[in-house]
Amino acid sequence: MKFLKIITSAVIGMLIITSVSCGIDESASANTQTPVDTGETEAAIDNNETAGEILNMDAEIPTVLQNQKYTLRFDENGEFRIVVFGDVQASAPAPSNQTLAGIKTIIDREKPDLVLFSGDNSVGFANEKLLEKYLSALTGYIEELKIPWAHVYGNHDDEGGLSRERQQAVYESFEYCISQTGPDDIKGVGNYVLPVYSKDETRTDPVFAVWGLDSGGYVTDKGLPGNQAALNHTMYQGHPGTTYAYMPFSQVKWYYDTSEELEEYAGHIVPALAYFHIPLQEFYEIWLNSEQTGVIGVKQEPVCAGPLNSGMFTAMVERGDVKAVCCGHDHINDYSGEFCGIKLCYASNIGFDTYHDVDIMGGRVFVVKESDPDNIETYISYLNGISLKEIKNSSEVVIDFEDSALYTLENGEAVENAGKDCSAAVRIKGDCTIQTGEPFKINNGRYLKLWLDASEGTLDSIAIINVSTNVSYMVKIADSEVYYCSDGDTEWQTSPNGENLPDNFKGSIAISAGALKNTANKTEIPSKDTAVSGFSVSSTGNVIIDNIQMVASYKK
Repeated sequence: MKFLKIITSAVIGMLIITSVSCGIDESASANTQTPVDTGETEAAIDNNETAGEILNMDAEIPTVLQNQKYTLRFDENGEFRIVVFGDVQASAPAPSNQTLAGIKTIIDREKPDLVLFSGDNSVGFANEKLLEKYLSALTGYIEELKIPWAHVYGNHDDEGGLSRERQQAVYESFEYCISQTGPDDIKGVGNYVLPVYSKDETRTDPVFAVWGLDSGGYVTDKGLPGNQAALNHTMYQGHPGTTYAYMPFSQVKWYYDTSEELEEYAGHIVPALAYFHIPLQEFYEIWLNSEQTGVIGVKQEPVCAGPLNSGMFTAMVERGDVKAVCCGHDHINDYSGEFCGIKLCYASNIGFDTYHDVDIMGGRVFVVKESDPDNIETYISYLNGISLKEIKNSSEVVIDFEDSALYTLENGEAVENAGKDCSAAVRIKGDCTIQTGEPFKINNGRYLKLWLDASEGTLDSIAIINVSTNVSYMVKIADSEVYYCSDGDTEWQTSPNGENLPDNFKGSIAISAGALKNTANKTEIPSKDTAVSGFSVSSTGNVIIDNIQMVASYKK
């Protein structure tokens, strides 16, 4: 990944952490999939043994594998890439330009073989004509690149009066939409399986599968609406006054039986990704056990699962085929973790027309390798261009000026810590800037720590952190609580504000990240996997600084 620094202009008396963006290859390849050959040739079946798999020739082709509009295959490198977008949730006539630009950004960067929309794709329409115009805008770039795409429904999609059944016909009219209505004897519209086949066309068994499930809208019976108080201290969180749907036994049984059919036909369990809108209660369970389940990401709102646990997750564990689950619904949660061998992942919200957190918007990516389809790689490709899985934690990044003699910055000068003018320490005089291009995750950086020699200067400076959304968080050091440890001392002490530091102070200081407030709404800097590019520093006084770092504990 190539990072482009955003150099934030220095302001007098400011300490700045600036954001980065990613260089994007605008030349997205056309990921055209092969149209389905509805009748596999006998020669291909005869040659199947050479591909390492033998089909059960007595098994009928399962219904879910029939009538596929396109054949999905692993590419020539043996990879299959999926991008999932969550909660566009816009209305007529079209999603906002920001949303459409965001989708294009992720598509161009990730070059997926399949695009999925995880529900709440709209807020409902009154007729098919309005929906068709809306979907033309939403999927226009995907269709232009000839990338197969599919969808499931959320709780908002049919709130405009147009039923899911009528919507489905509009969706399926798009050339590269490969969603399917699904069986009519179980709950929901859009319960289907998308098989992914080997790059070797002589191999006829599905290597991987994508399960689309309709997780419904709301519970209107069962005695649940209006009785959330009875659900306190359970795995159900929800929002007051709203009871979201759950997947009933008929759906669970259909999945289980169909999974067995696929295994019998293929001659092996078919590893899979399942995606739907409303999360399972187990999404909350992994958050409560974040360390044990390896949770990565943030939870900024309740896990709004259905109030009844109908056992879908348990069915998946028992079948052993689903290796990852992806859902949307909770717009400002983006975490993932693993439980019982299944990755539980939030899609990344892409809709600017609904409530969102720009800092975590993007697309959830799944990378499947034909050589090892059981082990699915997943990460979020953020709109800000930063892949958090590839960068260091804040505590691992120290700006240490060691390369040459003391260097003085004054009158608007700037220097990078990797440049030739870096030093054992840097003297700041006036409006000057130090910039580093090494990005890091701020998730565990709860203190801003640096070495300071203020014997010749003043501490009436302001610290600013610009996170990846370019939102500013600032604090006036002179008025804020400061932790300090003078050179030669081993014990840290606390000063009620920077002005009360010992005279001619020289040593380490730390300021709680909680003291840094959003300049617009005074909220604290988020404690999450937010990526920044480093530090820029300026000062009103003649001070010397070194060893800038964001740390979990300033005493270590």
